[in-house]
Amino acid sequence: MSRQIKRGGGALSRQGLYLAVGGATEPVGGWKELPACDDRTLGRLLRSQPGTAPLVTARDRALLLVGFYTALRRSNLAALRWDDLTDQGEDGTAVRVRRTKTDQEGVGRTLWVPQAEPGNSACPATAVRAYRVRLEQLLGRPVADDEPVFAVVLKSGVPSCRDERLVGLGGEAL
Repeated sequence: MSRQIKRGGGALSRQGLYLAVGGATEPVGGWKELPACDDRTLGRLLRSQPGTAPLVTARDRALLLVGFYTALRRSNLAALRWDDLTDQGEDGTAVRVRRTKTDQEGVGRTLWVPQAEPGNSACPATAVRAYRVRLEQLLGRPVADDEPVFAVVLKSGVPSCRDERLVGLGGEAL
């Protein structure tokens, strides 16, 4: 069964994307037959990063791993600020989620991002630390607690700032 998507010149809608992926997966039995992405598969994907600016690579690695281990929505990842992350050293990193789609009262919750065994390329806590170090090097200053964790990186490889403050990625960009 062939599915067509109408774009009308605008961005592809969520439903249109669902239909497109659904149509593409029909030969293998649909969505449910797609292979899962476990931590080993994610590790292989992260080891095979193309040559990009070091900050982009560090940011994307941290974003993928934090997203994978916390299972947060794009909007929740985009809303993270540096004061939402608490580095616990060898124990990993605590991630405070202030508000979610299912928590409209803003009670919040804390999720845990583990510290993997030494040498594990899929360690989210190490990825966040490495990204922060690289970001601070390029900024020439420590990041502020209320600045976004996942910042826009310009083509030149430097973080985007407005009024000397980091510009965060929007949920649509993730």
